[in-house]
Amino acid sequence: MFVLHLFFYICYTIITNIVFHLTIKKTVESSNLDQVKVFLRKSMLTDHVVFDQEIKIDLNNIVLGTETRVTAQLSTGLKDQDYIFARVGVKASSSEEYTYTSVQKIILK
Repeated sequence: MFVLHLFFYICYTIITNIVFHLTIKKTVESSNLDQVKVFLRKSMLTDHVVFDQEIKIDLNNIVLGTETRVTAQLSTGLKDQDYIFARVGVKASSSEEYTYTSVQKIILK
């Protein structure tokens, strides 16, 4: 089974951009990353099926065990909100399921 420890926090927002930092730690040596995504939504329930915006992280930018900084533009439907919810999902190449962080509320205004 593939398991990752995910550490995710929102750093700050800049007008229509969001900047966040995440660290992914590998716990099963034979596992390989397949996908890393951030899911944003107006409501708390969000995952790879239900989201308002999906941000795909380039795997070439990720070094396991090292903090990765990502900047993304908020979609039109989210940038005018007072707050949104975010969650990181990581999928291993040997698995059909994502491993998720807890959902975090991000205050935009």
